Amino acid sequence: MAIDQRQQVREQTQHLIAKFATGDAQHLPSLFRSIYGDHYLSAEVYRPEAFISANANGTCNSLVALDRCGLPIGHLGILRSAPHAGVRELGQGVVDLNHRTQGLLGQLIDACISEADRDPGCHGLFGAALTNHVFSQRALWKAEFVDVGFEIGFVPARMMQIEAPGAGPTATVLQYRAMDDAPSKVCYLPSAYSDLALALYEQMRLTRVYATSDQPLDLAGPGQMEVIDLPRFDLVRINVWRIGNDLTAYIGRAVAEARRKGRTMVQLALSLNSPCTDAAVEAMRAAGFWFGALLPRWMDDDALLLQRAIGRPWFGDIELYTNDAKALLRFVQEDAARQPVLL
Repeated sequence: MAIDQRQQVREQTQHLIAKFATGDAQHLPSLFRSIYGDHYLSAEVYRPEAFISANANGTCNSLVALDRCGLPIGHLGILRSAPHAGVRELGQGVVDLNHRTQGLLGQLIDACISEADRDPGCHGLFGAALTNHVFSQRALWKAEFVDVGFEIGFVPARMMQIEAPGAGPTATVLQYRAMDDAPSKVCYLPSAYSDLALALYEQMRLTRVYATSDQPLDLAGPGQMEVIDLPRFDLVRINVWRIGNDLTAYIGRAVAEARRKGRTMVQLALSLNSPCTDAAVEAMRAAGFWFGALLPRWMDDDALLLQRAIGRPWFGDIELYTNDAKALLRFVQEDAARQPVLL
């Protein structure tokens, strides 16, 4: 929307939802700092040039809420943060404390969905809503996002000192909204989580071709994996694009390195494209991993998020909006309790 059009609309309304303009960038860091201090999840939100660059190169498509003076009072981005570019994240959401009763977050979410719907390359949107309050969860639920899992211990307590101080790290509930279906996509479901996965696919109204996962790991060739260290989150994330016979040894080394670096959580995104999926999941459960989430199209193929704590996982201070999320959390807690706690 052109600057003069912005001004015309503001003269008639209390606020405006608009696409990001370069002039907004200089005001956004102070908006994030007023809510999160200097500890927001991404350090990039404190750099005006980062908003300009990301919106120019397509890694972020920002929408802003503007007050009548034209100053940003809210922001939400469509981010390319998943391994597959066709899955986007609704992230970097923030609303000024003085404007939180006007439904701005819901309006920003609706505007982002409209943007994504016009993009034929976007297969789905997900959000990682904080669990120390329910208003962001509620806003995504109203926009027909489905609860698909949790990232336990994801946000270190130091990041929440202003927004909502807690005794431990804050979990996020992962919520997903499919923008299209992939009914011919083959999916190998592990037996430990097949019933849950089928229920989640039904809730998301997604169709898959379910294949039998019955091959042992030793019949697989070498795997394709990558380790991403995220020290800001005290976290290591591992993407397994192709399950291989070296999976157990590779993950063991990655966990040992995470422990050495002082990380507290390890996440494992396992592509569901292999007949060795069941054997891989059982091996990871024996290594202390437990259910995190079902992630449609995460690697273009669907993926299963597994996670494990280095020490005992923190399940405290979790507030959830939907009954589905509450039931899913009970499953996650029970699954974590069944797996060995490895220090």
